[in-house]
Amino acid sequence: MPQPRKSGGPARKPTARKPAARKPTARKPADAQAGEDQLRGNLAAVRELLARGVVITGERIQETMDEAVRRGRMTREDAEELVQSLVRGGRKQTQDLLAELEGLLG
Repeated sequence: MPQPRKSGGPARKPTARKPAARKPTARKPADAQAGEDQLRGNLAAVRELLARGVVITGERIQETMDEAVRRGRMTREDAEELVQSLVRGGRKQTQDLLAELEGLLG
């Protein structure tokens, strides 16, 4: 006596599978590769530019100078002058960095 199928569906005849179509390996054109190489070089240059800098907010500089004045380490006038000088220098460096980045990115 035949045993009932566990799946409950109709019996199927095994079929032969078609071999999977192979995708041709796409090679990048030379100009695309050159573009990628240039992009990698530009990113490395950006990384180097950022690694050379230190970021200190104007607020943090002001807090540090206020603390120095409170402790009597410097006068209020000297502290304000120093803060203005540091912020001015930081802005110039930021503008220079942005100009270099724009030049690298094109």
